[in-house]
Amino acid sequence: VADLIIALVASGAIWYRAQKLIAGGEVAAQLKRDFKVGTTIIAIALMTELIVGFDIGITQILIPFFGASLIGLAASRLTQTDDAGNASWPVVIGISVFAILAVGAVGGLLTGRYGNVGVRGLVNLWGAFVDALLWVLRWPIELAMRLLIALIDWLKNVFGGEETPAEEIGGAALGPPEFNAAAEQAEKATEYALGALRWPLSILLVVVLFFILVYAYRRFSSRYGDDADSDRESIRGDADARADMMKLLSSLVPSWLKGGERRSLWKWPEGEKGVAEAFLLYFDTLAHAIKRGMVFDPNVTPNERMPALAVFLPGAPIHAVTSRFNAACYGGQPTDAAELDHLRQAVEDAAQQP
Repeated sequence: VADLIIALVASGAIWYRAQKLIAGGEVAAQLKRDFKVGTTIIAIALMTELIVGFDIGITQILIPFFGASLIGLAASRLTQTDDAGNASWPVVIGISVFAILAVGAVGGLLTGRYGNVGVRGLVNLWGAFVDALLWVLRWPIELAMRLLIALIDWLKNVFGGEETPAEEIGGAALGPPEFNAAAEQAEKATEYALGALRWPLSILLVVVLFFILVYAYRRFSSRYGDDADSDRESIRGDADARADMMKLLSSLVPSWLKGGERRSLWKWPEGEKGVAEAFLLYFDTLAHAIKRGMVFDPNVTPNERMPALAVFLPGAPIHAVTSRFNAACYGGQPTDAAELDHLRQAVEDAAQQP
């Protein structure tokens, strides 16, 4: 009965969420937000399972969750067109999702069939790699320990050593040869140092591997996504599938990993006089409106943005500024400097009003 009730509640929640996605629009943004929230909830639930020691069934939903999320995120980026340019997108989606799910499924099967021998094999390989590095480091560490112990013995003999009586020297010579105490101390110190270095070295290697992956990601994204932030997607639907996949993956990566140079939000031509000034006037008008609370939507055309600018900059010549921007942007028509100065002064006066 409890399973039936839980299934009904889950079905109702899924149906409600699907209707909300369909009615609300911006499916890609909502799915991306749901993916991040769901990943966080699953991570907390897995930690709870480990702490409590009671299986609550979270591991069974990992592959369905990531499979559905990745398919939804990828499919939401498909343009609504029958153009043949999108033919590569289903292939990219299918290969990417299949590869990710296959890795998880194979890992689960290995763990279920062989237990620790399955997935733990990767851990054993990693341990063997660390042991190999420690074996290489053993010789310089042991040499350093021998030199350090020899230095300590020399300092003891110079500053605090006492002469050994002749009787003891003779008695020692007649007895069996003693074990080299310095070599034993050096070997023990080396083993201790290697044991102390094992975990820091493992962590350092993981960090190095992580930054190598970050570097590779930045190189790949810079190769296929140089103009991704400034160019509109093709209205014909013939966008590059690899660039679109990089934009999809980039939206799931923290901003501090993306790197790259900081670029200005606005771009204007360095051409004929009167054209660049019209661009700058319009961009300054946008900046004043944004400072006063307007939310900038890059998908809105200048004409569609006029009502919002008029609300946040009452009294400003929004229509004239927008028309001069359209003329400069789409027709390359320059505007007289005196007219631009007059419009700029009017915008500045409107921006100063409370």
